Amino acid sequence: MTHDVIVVGAGAAGCVVAARLTEDANRSVLLLEAGPHYATEEQWPPELLDGLGFPRDHDWGVVSAPLVNGGHTFPIPRGKVVGGSTAVNFCVALRSRPTDHRAWADLGLPRWSWDEVLPVYQAIEHDYNAEPRVPAGRVPIRRYARDELTDTQERFLTACEKAGFALVDDHNAPDSLGAGSTPLNQVGGRRYNAALVYLADAADRPNLTVRSDAEVDTVLIRDGRAVGVRLASGEEITAKQVVLSAGAYGSPAILLRSGVGPAEHLREVGVDVVADLPGVGSVLLEHPATPAIFAVAEDRPAQRPAPLRTMLSIKTSPAEPDVDVHIHAMAAMPARPAEGHPTGFDLRMTSALVAPHSVGSVRLASADPAALPVVDTGIYRDPRDAERVAEGLRVIRRLVEQSPLASVVSAERLPGAGVADADLVQAVHATVGTYNHPVATCRMGVDSDAGAVVDETCRVRGIDDLWVIDAAAIPVSPRSTTTLPVLMLAERAVSLNWPNA
Repeated sequence: MTHDVIVVGAGAAGCVVAARLTEDANRSVLLLEAGPHYATEEQWPPELLDGLGFPRDHDWGVVSAPLVNGGHTFPIPRGKVVGGSTAVNFCVALRSRPTDHRAWADLGLPRWSWDEVLPVYQAIEHDYNAEPRVPAGRVPIRRYARDELTDTQERFLTACEKAGFALVDDHNAPDSLGAGSTPLNQVGGRRYNAALVYLADAADRPNLTVRSDAEVDTVLIRDGRAVGVRLASGEEITAKQVVLSAGAYGSPAILLRSGVGPAEHLREVGVDVVADLPGVGSVLLEHPATPAIFAVAEDRPAQRPAPLRTMLSIKTSPAEPDVDVHIHAMAAMPARPAEGHPTGFDLRMTSALVAPHSVGSVRLASADPAALPVVDTGIYRDPRDAERVAEGLRVIRRLVEQSPLASVVSAERLPGAGVADADLVQAVHATVGTYNHPVATCRMGVDSDAGAVVDETCRVRGIDDLWVIDAAAIPVSPRSTTTLPVLMLAERAVSLNWPNA
């Protein structure tokens, strides 16, 4: 069977693209996903609908390449299921910032300026806290009120205010800077992933076919045009158009196996060169994060707490043009292990950098689709990044010295009270993790940009009828989480390429 469009990957972007394109009853769409498909709400495993958890049993198993500084490796969680990482993440729903989109426009991409994308965000969101309360988009977003916070979370916000940070009502306001409740696409403890909010309405359309457990090996390219895909099983499926929405790691890996990418690397792994596109997988921008853990008095909320109900956004120096670090406060949780623990409970706060200078890459280990890509996150390759994460840890230490928190905090367990403020950069290098927001591995750019992989509409340069529509196309690391920016990008890309969708 020949389809009009094959969409590869059923994460945030793929669900949007498939749902929007099938609004035209005359267009047939095949949505391919390497993981399972839970077609009805009753079929979904409870842990994937649990917006208060962080499930790990639908995961690709990607592990980072050793870091340049210290040689550390760490798991990189990515959802392998229809719904993608929106089915397994912490449900933080932040827009990218006007500053981000000024940077897009400065790259010669005016269709992605703030004025252009703000209406797209507004159309996506159904914000329970917005005034007036008019249901708008598909994605429900809410913030917990102060009386819904745990004691520790309430103390965190009060400590932020006493430390001199502004309290903000909406972290998605264009100029927000300070502490407040975290916007979440989780309501009543229920996770609203992309499959539930986008594919559910499209499920009964006869022009949409969803195939799960179907991992894509390559794009079939003939005479400079995408004509379908080959699955890892060897099966070939033809189509008039192909959209890669396999994510910041999956989309460049598929292009590379298809012979589209840096010619030298392709030859190294034994792949015939179809199109020498140096930018494929050559730039990876990721948000590094480091935790601070404190022993605290037992916190017994009336209900099971959402992990990330509160956050603080800061600029680590006056020279920063906008927010560059997020500080999240988890709810206090029982310590593991608890032996020898002073209280039995921990408060975990995280310093996460959202404007990194460091650059990583995605490469193939081999041409075998069963081999996971080599992901060099690039974290802390630029020394300025570790210093800013360390500054976030210094702010966290200031917060726990404020009376609302100081009275329940008994000890600093990580980095540890013996680590001086001046030595926190070394502590950052010793405890490396990610905020898990990879972008730019098939980045957007103008024709004169030799490193650009896709144009302003997400079309792959030099290959007809082939698009990359997902986080890989985002050219600037957003000063936010990435669920809403990816949904926005997918909606905008569909409207630019298929205006009648």
